[in-house]
Amino acid sequence: MGRDLLGLGEDGDETEVPAGRPTAERIERLFVGASPRYTRIQVASLARVPQELTERIWRALGFATLPDDTVAFTDADVAVLERVRTMMESGLLDDRTVIRMSRALGQTTARLAQWQAEIMIGAMLDPRPTAHRRGPGGGHGDLAPAAARLREGAGPRLARPSSPPPGPAC
Repeated sequence: MGRDLLGLGEDGDETEVPAGRPTAERIERLFVGASPRYTRIQVASLARVPQELTERIWRALGFATLPDDTVAFTDADVAVLERVRTMMESGLLDDRTVIRMSRALGQTTARLAQWQAEIMIGAMLDPRPTAHRRGPGGGHGDLAPAAARLREGAGPRLARPSSPPPGPAC
């Protein structure tokens, strides 16, 4: 038995958790935090930010426009939008600056995600040379088994829309 990467058990307490590779659920919990519980309309309403501005922020971050009834946002999303609203009300930020900062964050995050995906795929490849493939790829195994393992561990989560990262995103 061991602790997860945070040293915590399933409920955030100090209970022991099984040692070994973390599950897709555990990795998601470490990166995303709490499960989504709000629609895009609810998160805008709770943060008291106009729906049109929240949609522009999500687009600038690179997120798809979600149907009104899709639950994809967390309390962290509400908190970020509340901070944005507070900075706008104080005159520190205007709409244009918020959108430009969101776009910069979205593009940087997309590059980072691509880089991390490449690292994960590289780590999942069979390091043994194969008889049918020798060349610039270093003789690593086929990507198909690695992709299959990735789908088995995180398939449904890869397709689910994500929420903006927690913290002062804008």
